[in-house]
Amino acid sequence: MLAGALRSIVGGLTVEQIIRDRAAFAQRVADESENSLTGQGLILDTFQIQDVTDDGTCLADLGRPGSARISQTARIAEANARQGAEQASTAAEQEIAIAQRAPP
Repeated sequence: MLAGALRSIVGGLTVEQIIRDRAAFAQRVADESENSLTGQGLILDTFQIQDVTDDGTCLADLGRPGSARISQTARIAEANARQGAEQASTAAEQEIAIAQRAPP
């Protein structure tokens, strides 16, 4: 019964909806199957979606844009840090050169 309810609800949701709000998804499955279970004298105590997987790369591909943005931000931060270090080093070398040229 739970599998049937699960399939029914999955058919009406997008992959993003299933992944982003697993608790609401699980609650919908429990609510949908509750009447059938109660009619048989059963009570659904708990129901939890533990994992969402696919046979292809759809789920992995969903995270790729976010990963790319994070990677890009990290590369930019590293480049900015290197640039700042180079500028500080150049400024320090200039100050040393000026100090060495100054008369005692």
